[in-house]
Amino acid sequence: MERESPNSRSQHGALDELQDELIQEVQNKLTLCDARTLIQDSENPLAVLLARERALLAELNVQKSREPELLLVNQEVLTSLGKQELQNTDRQLEQMLSCVRAKKKSLHEQLERERKWLDEEREIETSLQQREEDGQMVCLLQNSPC
Repeated sequence: MERESPNSRSQHGALDELQDELIQEVQNKLTLCDARTLIQDSENPLAVLLARERALLAELNVQKSREPELLLVNQEVLTSLGKQELQNTDRQLEQMLSCVRAKKKSLHEQLERERKWLDEEREIETSLQQREEDGQMVCLLQNSPC
């Protein structure tokens, strides 16, 4: 009697798992195709909803059966990828900081313009009030109604 090695058992298990995944995927695609055909050919909203439900349930079953697997185990590769991700994030943050600083500068310049305009308006108002007071004084001195 020939004994199976642990390697061949794990290979058979992996093949069975792959076969199950493929079957699920094919069933899912068939369900989606049926749903698309039904949706195109049917004017019955209930049938459309039922087809969508079947498609979503098939997709849910496929996603539930999937197990996350480690993509990388090598620490050097993980460290390198982590550094790249941090560098990308750093660049994005630098760009955002640059944009915020430019906006701040623009707003500060606009504020200065608005302050100057306000000061000019106040000067004009003060000048007009002074002229009005001077005009009233002239009227009083001439004893004439203004």
